[in-house]
Amino acid sequence: MSTHPEPDDVRRWIESVQREPRAWLWEADRLKRAADLVGSRFQGEAGEWARLALSDNTYDEGRDAAFELGFPSFMLIGYAIEVLAKGLIVAAGVGDETIKRLTRTHIDVQLLQEAHVTLEAGDAFLVDQTLYHAVRWSGRYPVPRQKVGERYAEQVAAAQGSIFSHPGAISTDHYRRACDLFDRMRAQLANLLDLAS
Repeated sequence: MSTHPEPDDVRRWIESVQREPRAWLWEADRLKRAADLVGSRFQGEAGEWARLALSDNTYDEGRDAAFELGFPSFMLIGYAIEVLAKGLIVAAGVGDETIKRLTRTHIDVQLLQEAHVTLEAGDAFLVDQTLYHAVRWSGRYPVPRQKVGERYAEQVAAAQGSIFSHPGAISTDHYRRACDLFDRMRAQLANLLDLAS
């Protein structure tokens, strides 16, 4: 007698869980907890560097180290937001083709629009610039793959040297805003599922 599940049992389990919005919510919460651990360290280190930099106009040492955890924290919160969006879409009762597509899709504004997420001012930029790139590459790889790299290059060119619209510019406020977006989306999914937040 084998103690390993049969392949058909594994397939049925996967198909069942993919259609369960509560499973998506649980996974989003798990990712958010991890994001907050890394994000709080990022905010602390970046805040300390800023405090020292303000007290000494020539202070440049430590800037890179102070922001090292920024992109990994954005990757984790980006994944959490992506998973919530997919949970919202699944909660609408979608078909097999949509489920299959969702498993191959990453965060972008189009995904959030499909999930009927209300975007506030600045959310689209945050999602399509900071979070998109953190999830696709900057949170885990030194450089993007070709197609994503082309998108990044186009966004850098569109920024025209502005630090405020450059897709690689990050701040602790970006992380706070991503957490706000997560909280709004989580409440939206919890309401659909009739759960207490």
